[in-house]
Amino acid sequence: MDKIFKNLLAYVLVFILVFSYLPISAFAADNDFSYIQEGSEITITGYIGSDTEIEIPSTLDSLPVTKIGENAFNGFPELTKISIPDSIHRIKTGAINNCDRLDRLYFMGVKPTIESDAFYNVSADFGIYYDVSDSASWQDYSAYHKQAFCINTIDL
Repeated sequence: MDKIFKNLLAYVLVFILVFSYLPISAFAADNDFSYIQEGSEITITGYIGSDTEIEIPSTLDSLPVTKIGENAFNGFPELTKISIPDSIHRIKTGAINNCDRLDRLYFMGVKPTIESDAFYNVSADFGIYYDVSDSASWQDYSAYHKQAFCINTIDL
């Protein structure tokens, strides 16, 4: 009996040690988004909701959402619109893909760093919309990326 207790205690301690090194919010979900905490910033890693039009939050757990990770929005055939807050500074490769009906992507702040192929397999009518005051940073966007998108301005 004493040996069983010691073995059980050893397994519990190993479990605690292994999981104490993972970020606490590694498996967190809030507002239909899954995410990880990286230092004092949040990266969106997935979407678990079913809305066709979504707005990415600018903060989660009182921390700024600064990145959209790889494959965060992968395979949402009903998704038609995503609004991206001004807190987002980077959109990773393949962040938004296989969303056949996604035709509108709204940027509510300055253009973030957008890695190559960040958006692919989206609607043929896919368009990026951004604040007219940020026109200069979007001017040559399509020249640096393989897919040609309709780039539009909006007044925010």
